[in-house]
Amino acid sequence: MKKILTILMFAAAFGMLMGSVSAALDMHEYDFDGKCTVNLPDEHWIGDQVPFGKAISGGGITVHYFNSNQLQGTSLEDYISSQQYNKVGNEGNLTIYQSGSKYVVLTNSTDDYLLVTDKNLDEAKKIASSADFKSNEQSAASSDNVSSGKNNGAVFDKDTVVTLDGLNFTIPEGYKQMGNQGSEYTFANNTSTIIISIKNIGKPFSLDSVSKQKGDEKKVINGTEGILSKESGKIGFTYGIDDSMISIFADSEDVIGTVISS
Repeated sequence: MKKILTILMFAAAFGMLMGSVSAALDMHEYDFDGKCTVNLPDEHWIGDQVPFGKAISGGGITVHYFNSNQLQGTSLEDYISSQQYNKVGNEGNLTIYQSGSKYVVLTNSTDDYLLVTDKNLDEAKKIASSADFKSNEQSAASSDNVSSGKNNGAVFDKDTVVTLDGLNFTIPEGYKQMGNQGSEYTFANNTSTIIISIKNIGKPFSLDSVSKQKGDEKKVINGTEGILSKESGKIGFTYGIDDSMISIFADSEDVIGTVISS
């Protein structure tokens, strides 16, 4: 009898072990039209309705890919707000939100975004962390003096052109990228900060559409016309390129002039 119980217990334990190994291996790669690949559990995945980009759902999980050109005139922050996602925190390059009983995990490259919605936070983080954005590979193949917009906190040893949301900017020597929240990018040195905010407005930019405060003025910096504002020791300069509205905040007009000189 003891021998039979021992065999049964061993069989059960072996079955649990094999089940966990099988579950760990039951993943497959999904390709979002050559733009991004991600590892997904072996579920029955079907297309899901989203306002832009592409989404699939399966097993209570939704994975939504889109890029900055598909935001249709809104910003990532506005879209997140419209979905009533409540930010929980950050883990590495993952931004974690909560929506009711589910978690929403965001990961992104410079121009591409992936949102994973799942009741299981660890599973959502695992899926998001597996995302391979093809734009990263294209950026890595670009010339040595052009950065993809992420330099992993390394200090630029010379004025360096970076590409953010498909637009080029020149970051002065001595600064490093501190990170980004959607399409708002922060660079800093030991004493000052540069913030570059990019918003796709879905139509050709016009200076007349910029909301002006008392003291704001039209000004040309380095050949670019925009709206100059000053507040709390910071100087802001807002201008447009095609359907993108760009705001740069820095300590001086000279720094702003360098940033837009690309």
